[in-house]
Amino acid sequence: MKILIDHNLKTGVFRLLINNGFQAETASFNGLESLTNGKLSAKAFELGFQCILTQDRTFIVDAADVLATLPAFAIVLVDTRLLPQVPRHDYLLRFEKALESEEIVPKPGKIVHWPSRNWNLNS
Repeated sequence: MKILIDHNLKTGVFRLLINNGFQAETASFNGLESLTNGKLSAKAFELGFQCILTQDRTFIVDAADVLATLPAFAIVLVDTRLLPQVPRHDYLLRFEKALESEEIVPKPGKIVHWPSRNWNLNS
């Protein structure tokens, strides 16, 4: 599955995903960082991505119409309450630990919250 990493995630997330076997690219690399959520979803799909990884909670509202028209596309929302982004080094360590303990599983036509509320940083 080809994943587009939204511009609001730390740059180190790209390397973590690649190192864990994901096919991923950043929105910035593809010149998409200035698009609104709905347009970003549509353009990502047009470019062959099947999923967007984001921490932007407004994606739930903004991309709902796009998902209705793109049933093969998925959005994974990184839960910032479970993975707060500061400081950068700690965030990347937590993100990596979450990847090791809970797989990212995009569901076509859906918004998936990751990691799940069952995930525990201390486990």
